[in-house]
Amino acid sequence: MNINLPWSVYSPGGLISVKDRLNVDDASDNYYLTYVSFSRGTPATLLFACLMPEWDIVSNDEIKNEQEDMDDVEARDKIYMEEAISNSTFLAYTKAGITPNITNNHIYVTYILEQAQTDLKVGDEIIGYDNIKYTDYDSFGEYIHNKKAGETIKLQVKRQKKNIDVSSILIDIDGESKMGVALSVINEYKNTPNVKYTAKNSESGSSGGLMMTLTLYDYLTKEDIHKNRKIAGTGTISIDGTVGEIAGVKYKLAGAVKKKADIFLVPSENYEEALELQKKYDYKIKIIEAKTFDQVLEELKK
Repeated sequence: MNINLPWSVYSPGGLISVKDRLNVDDASDNYYLTYVSFSRGTPATLLFACLMPEWDIVSNDEIKNEQEDMDDVEARDKIYMEEAISNSTFLAYTKAGITPNITNNHIYVTYILEQAQTDLKVGDEIIGYDNIKYTDYDSFGEYIHNKKAGETIKLQVKRQKKNIDVSSILIDIDGESKMGVALSVINEYKNTPNVKYTAKNSESGSSGGLMMTLTLYDYLTKEDIHKNRKIAGTGTISIDGTVGEIAGVKYKLAGAVKKKADIFLVPSENYEEALELQKKYDYKIKIIEAKTFDQVLEELKK
């Protein structure tokens, strides 16, 4: 029987071909996600980590917030993965000159402030508010904006496949009425061509956004961006093309080098650390700083 202890274990991962997660057969096989291997701390995993110099034992208090448990962390990372897929789809089609066809969108709770006065939980999908059916994020945001701090909002949410009623007392944050939660917006699409990315159950997190976008854009435009190079990388992506910071760069870079990638794309916030690791371990790989999607395209075309 496994006993979960208040620690987790991180170790170098490897590469995942983005093509293997797409529903088309003729996408490029030159773009790769990098990942970190993660496991909850058990006597077996902790003992093994003590014997492996590249493995790290991390206190769960460094991973989660004080009011959370590890289930909340995993739920949040699952939502972040779906958000990355949503953002990368929107951006790739837009950059390829195709207007994304959004058929529906969902909002999920990803973080709850300590001062929030709410029954919401991380992972909840908001499907209604004050007996109004949720249709889009802007309408919901405007409804909250027009309320005053101290007012109660009745919410209908989907939690673990069940619809339940909860409530939230609005609080004042910088002069505005807020629920005190962070929300992620995830779109559904029906595009032409309708290329979809499907993650495995074991995969989570937002750090694959950049590489998903590159692969989709490459497929939609048929541009020779990769030039037969094996391109690995990491970085979140926003719908405006900004590449964001990630965690675990040392594990991801090590995995890219081990799998003999030619190029490693890394967000600006992690760039200096990647260069230091390259120098320390004499890694034979080209590292490119990733600021925006457009800038990465230009770097790869050089």
